[in-house]
Amino acid sequence: MIGPVVSAFWHDGAFGTGEEYRVLFKTRADCYTKLEEFILAHHPWERPELNAVIFSESSADFRDWVDRNLG
Repeated sequence: MIGPVVSAFWHDGAFGTGEEYRVLFKTRADCYTKLEEFILAHHPWERPELNAVIFSESSADFRDWVDRNLG
């Protein structure tokens, strides 16, 4: 979790700012849809910001750790 951070945004036609937190989840591409569905079902906002960053390279130890923890 990163934050708090200050966000500036347009919402419903008005400019605003607010304090929020950024949360990073680490998963594999084949698990993303399930993670997204879970977040959307449980997040209090109507449209939470969801982004995926696909790594073309990462350390073998990290990939092994992800695989071990995702089953």
